[in-house]
Amino acid sequence: MLKKNVMSQAELIEPTVDPETKNLVYRNLVALNAGGSRTAISVRDTPGTVTDEPTSRGGTNGGPTPVETVMGGLCGCDAVITGMVAELLDFEYGDIEYLCDAEIDTRGVRGVQGGAALF
Repeated sequence: MLKKNVMSQAELIEPTVDPETKNLVYRNLVALNAGGSRTAISVRDTPGTVTDEPTSRGGTNGGPTPVETVMGGLCGCDAVITGMVAELLDFEYGDIEYLCDAEIDTRGVRGVQGGAALF
C-alpha cells in the first residue's frame, strides 16, 4: 500500500504576494511574416527570434518551427518556476536539462478527411 505524501499546514510556504489581490501582467510582441513560413518576432529590447519550417516542409530552416517554439517556452516556464521555488526553499541545484517530445497529427492541417480540422 502506497502512503500519500501530504504536506501539513506548517510545511506550506508562505505566499510572497497577497492571494486576494489580482496581479495581472501584460505581455506583447510583434511578429512579421513577409510571405512563406519564416516569421520574425520582436520582443521588448531583445534581439528577437525567428520561427520557420525545415526546407523539407517549404521553409528556409532559419529557426525552430512554431510548435518547437511553444515546446521551448514550456520548458522555459518550468525552469523559471523551478528557480523561484528553489530560491524560496533556499535550495541550490545544478544544471537541469529538459527534454520535450510532441506527437502531432497533421491530417487536419493537410485537409485529410477524418483528421481534426485545426484551422
